[in-house]
Amino acid sequence: MNKTSIDQTGNEQVYEARTLTLDSLVAGIPVPSDKYVHTIHADAMLTDAFAWMTRKRLLDRNRAESGTDITAVSGRTALGTTASVELALQAGHSAAKEWASRPAKVRREFVLQVNAALQTAGDQFVELLVAEGHPRRLAEWELDGALKGSSAATYDFCDSLVGKFHEVAGSTVGLRRRPVGLVGMVPSQNAAASTSLLGIPALAAGNALIVKPPRSSPLATAWVWQEVINPVLESVGAPAGTLSVICAPPQATIDRWLSSGGVDCLFFVGSSDRGLRLGQRCMENGVKPVLELSGNDSLVVWKDADARSAARSAAECFYGSAQICMVPKRVAVHPDVADEFLQNLEEECRTLRPGLPSDKDVLLSPVLDPIGFSETLAEAVEHGAKVLTGGHTVDLEGRPDPTGVFVEPTVVRFSGTRNLPNIRAIQEETFYPLLPVVVWEPGPDEAILDEMVAFTCSNAYGLRNSLWTGSREVADYWLQRVSNGGILKVNTSHIGFSEILPTHGGTGRSGGPSVKPTIHH
Repeated sequence: MNKTSIDQTGNEQVYEARTLTLDSLVAGIPVPSDKYVHTIHADAMLTDAFAWMTRKRLLDRNRAESGTDITAVSGRTALGTTASVELALQAGHSAAKEWASRPAKVRREFVLQVNAALQTAGDQFVELLVAEGHPRRLAEWELDGALKGSSAATYDFCDSLVGKFHEVAGSTVGLRRRPVGLVGMVPSQNAAASTSLLGIPALAAGNALIVKPPRSSPLATAWVWQEVINPVLESVGAPAGTLSVICAPPQATIDRWLSSGGVDCLFFVGSSDRGLRLGQRCMENGVKPVLELSGNDSLVVWKDADARSAARSAAECFYGSAQICMVPKRVAVHPDVADEFLQNLEEECRTLRPGLPSDKDVLLSPVLDPIGFSETLAEAVEHGAKVLTGGHTVDLEGRPDPTGVFVEPTVVRFSGTRNLPNIRAIQEETFYPLLPVVVWEPGPDEAILDEMVAFTCSNAYGLRNSLWTGSREVADYWLQRVSNGGILKVNTSHIGFSEILPTHGGTGRSGGPSVKPTIHH
């Protein structure tokens, strides 16, 4: 390893061999910059936040002194310019028509090679996610979603839905789907790299793509597209402008994309409020919106459920301290199984602890809004919730600390539904490890089941909903009547991925009312 040295002007002289430098990628050509965003390994940020944040600011501003320690710098990502954004638009429009004209077998080969490349590079991808602050178990789950979403089985199933021809009254009738052209991809800030990989199907469909990594965590996103996916595009002969990757100013870039001559489709992953506003702007500018937004998923536990398995699925709420849109965030439980379910859920919570992201047993992340957590919990308690586990902020070692950046996994119980309050913990997406469990009053099973269906459907959001039951009749009844949620799951992990099943997508405030549920048993 070389000793790092940075001169008085901030110019890099020697970087350690393990430190990545990723320039912008514009039409297949690396474009350096006079400004870079430095990613400090999350372990270092948690153990010595002040020192490393100070160094990061100096490095990002090109003001670091000679000999500045960058041993915890995992890499740096170029900040793109307005000129790069314009070049990417021009190259993308030129490439889109040519790439769309390639035979379907070429794009299928692209997907298969991407899947193989992701498997080969999986360990490094996980390490970069860990460096950005994703607990290792969470990062491995994200990689699994990318692999399932780009598998041959998934591609072939999607391909089977189009292109079929039917003979009707002497005529041949068929459904053909066409790419829209140039897609602008804006991944989420909390899971940028993994959500950016939703752009793989856009490329497979024959679109050109511009990926805009967020400035807050650009490294893994830029790396996976430039070092893993772009070489595959080159190997199958895709035009150079088929892919560009630019960490550019978000608002100015999106404004340019939505103006005349910009992108043909905006793929946005983020909050519902911002996403729905962007969707409206897209409509006004003739741009197709594809929105993957917030979630407030329901998990329903029927009286004959496997209580331990259901509790294990409910505890998936605490992946990344619930700062993920697609984890279960509210639970409805039949009174006959409530005590057993809650006992198992409390046991699951006791196994969870804070720690460094690199620790293979850690699942919790620092909570971005601990004050919001405290306020939301206080509101729930004020309206009758009983705290069963957690409720406090803690430090890296799990010790109570009013200024701690971690929050204990917190479960609260609401007994009965007659006066179920209209409060944030139940009705809105929360981004903290707070799971409300609503236990139904005793009564006729038919009435309880109808009320649980209504509870699930009353949700303004609709990413995933899941049910645990031993009855096929109950499962069929629930599946036939639940009208919201992009994915409905029965007796399986709430957040688990499966080939063929979409990894994302929802209705209402999660993505729009036109998406219908997909079922997974």
